Amino acid sequence: MASQPDLAKELMKTRTDLGGKAFDAKAALDRTVVQLRARQSADGGFALWPGNGADEFATTYALQLLLEARDRKLAVPQDMISKANLWLQARLGNGDSGFYSWRTRSQMAWLLTRQGIMVPAALSNLREALRNNMRNNANKNASYRLDTDLGAAYLAASYQLLKQDAAAQELMQPVWDELLARTKAKTRRSMWDYYYDPLVHDSMLIVVAARHFPQKLQALPVDTWGRLATMIGDGWYNTQSSAATILAVDAYARAAAASAKGQVNASTVDATGKAQALPLIGELRVLAQAPVPLGTARVKLANPGELPLFYGWAESGYERNLPETAITKGLEITQVILNDKGVAVSEVKIGDEVTVKLTLRALDRAAVRQVALVDILPSGLEPVAQPTVGEDIDSETPIWRRRLGGSGSWSLTYADMREDRVIFFGDVSQSTQDITFKARATNVGQFAMPAAFAEAMYERRVFGRSATGRFTVTPLGK
Repeated sequence: MASQPDLAKELMKTRTDLGGKAFDAKAALDRTVVQLRARQSADGGFALWPGNGADEFATTYALQLLLEARDRKLAVPQDMISKANLWLQARLGNGDSGFYSWRTRSQMAWLLTRQGIMVPAALSNLREALRNNMRNNANKNASYRLDTDLGAAYLAASYQLLKQDAAAQELMQPVWDELLARTKAKTRRSMWDYYYDPLVHDSMLIVVAARHFPQKLQALPVDTWGRLATMIGDGWYNTQSSAATILAVDAYARAAAASAKGQVNASTVDATGKAQALPLIGELRVLAQAPVPLGTARVKLANPGELPLFYGWAESGYERNLPETAITKGLEITQVILNDKGVAVSEVKIGDEVTVKLTLRALDRAAVRQVALVDILPSGLEPVAQPTVGEDIDSETPIWRRRLGGSGSWSLTYADMREDRVIFFGDVSQSTQDITFKARATNVGQFAMPAAFAEAMYERRVFGRSATGRFTVTPLGK
């Protein structure tokens, strides 16, 4: 995120709003360098784990991190880079002919060539290995061919850096055509290997194209980004593929900004058809933004560049009208407020203590794991924390459970009681479960009854929301 500070700021807004520190690229890199130093051996290689021997992928990946940081004007220890370079040069001549080894050595050659370190013999050997593979697997699908492997793109980038354009295009075209064909057919690459998955493949291929073959981006379907996002949404990601995706976004943003040459224009159109220029704030390469005035009916964007640009629209505020119906997307929730007789009520007197009861269950499956449920109370009510010590209180019970009090069949993992809400965590089964807690009427007035909302924390397409309503707190004597 070092090259996209405004984007990092947007992503970190929630954290800073809650009192957390903003993203600091230098501090993050410094912490990483400390870990890398502990894992770099005397001969320059990096270990996957402290105390282990050097690993070829770990060394390649660590070196790329250091080079990417240096390209973004961050201070990087040159001694670590120099030692890693020596280790890679010694390693390039070794390794078997398998996909993983060939791909990793192609990436090594690319990283060395980026720094001006010539490795012609290694490049020639890697290219010959690709030719041998093609002679033996010409009729097999793309998953068994090196010419459509990510390593071919790394190899092509090295030849492009050496100004051997014909060789570079010969190596790059098959792997690029395979990406375009899959995108058109709406299919995902099925090849999985050590430190290699469909998201890594597609993301790093875009990185190589944007940096070394920018003209190819003109043929990149807009839907490519949606397909990357779908893989992420489906859980096809890890720390490595996430980093690769960020590199792809950054590389494309740089290429698109260069194509637009700072000539992107924006304007707003109101309901009468009157247009007004909308000044963009910030560099396009980073994240250009603009506040849109109230009363705007449309926003018009003009891009003179050859590459598509992407925009996002964000609104803040509150819904004008409360949602009247519940939503069930894998979870069903109901919420009710009970008086001291256990009767559901929508009106109490100031000072009255009530019981809030939540009932929920999973739909379409036996259980939904790791659910978070947020129950915001009407403004006239506040949660009542229960005593945590006493003769009748079990000291072995967690403090959070003692503070919550109440009862119910939902087996909670944790509950966080705050001034205006209670947040619950736990698994939800298909059987109906419930939980209760106490609240007290503290303000007189007529209030909206917010919906209780639950969501599977690691499968966000599974969620549910209760219906809303109105709640009244009256003064004493009325």
